Amino acid sequence: MANIHVLEFVDTNKVRVVAHVAIPETTNNAGLTWRQLALLTGRGGTTILRDGDGTLGTISAAEKTQILAGAIIEVQATLEIDTVPSGGRNAFYDAAFVSIQTEYVREFRQTYKFWGVTR
Repeated sequence: MANIHVLEFVDTNKVRVVAHVAIPETTNNAGLTWRQLALLTGRGGTTILRDGDGTLGTISAAEKTQILAGAIIEVQATLEIDTVPSGGRNAFYDAAFVSIQTEYVREFRQTYKFWGVTR
């Protein structure tokens, strides 16, 4: 499974990407799994990529299954690549993915920490 799919140049020094962020299997304070919340809140369950084999801007069947189950959420981001040498792009995308995933999961868990609690 690809962590990042590069979609297009946005500017002469920026690219738009989709990151496939893994959602934790643990639960929030209401006992809902984060994966259930991904689907219930509308943040997960959909992809903007075309069906295919996971290359050239497509999504593989395995990736799509994980997205439909809420195990992965697609997060769009714009990355500035003007200072990244051509030979260093893979390392740059790997580091960008870690940053996107860490920040997204942190924000997601904070936002939905108490979602679904009733009294």
